[in-house]
Amino acid sequence: MRAVGTHRYSGGKYHTKIKFLNNTVKKVNTPLGMLNWKDSVVKGNIFTSCKVNARFNYVMMMAGVKNMTFTKNTFNNCKGKYLLKVYDSYQTVYKTYPPTKPSLTGANLKALKNNKRIKCSGEVLVADEDIKW
Repeated sequence: MRAVGTHRYSGGKYHTKIKFLNNTVKKVNTPLGMLNWKDSVVKGNIFTSCKVNARFNYVMMMAGVKNMTFTKNTFNNCKGKYLLKVYDSYQTVYKTYPPTKPSLTGANLKALKNNKRIKCSGEVLVADEDIKW
């Protein structure tokens, strides 16, 4: 289902200094689920023919992240309404977790624009604003 993912929040605690660097990910359903990641980096990866989360129509998601750098990644033939969606809080079928607001710096938002799309639909959605690549 995922290359790497945090599947549940951790009671207001953060998963820190996670690095996902220079990987090739093919045909994975929602390859990254980044819940409560802090001071982490996703950089230089290639995501090819990755599938969307059918319920929410995103390829990847972030929720409750702080100082998250997501840059210089390539999406190839990934289809969905959103290639990357950033949530204020995350809800599962069973439970809604208390909101942990994302905190992305200006540098984090600028870095989001340094990703490449090849034959993909979808954009990045951060706090209800589209970021064009």
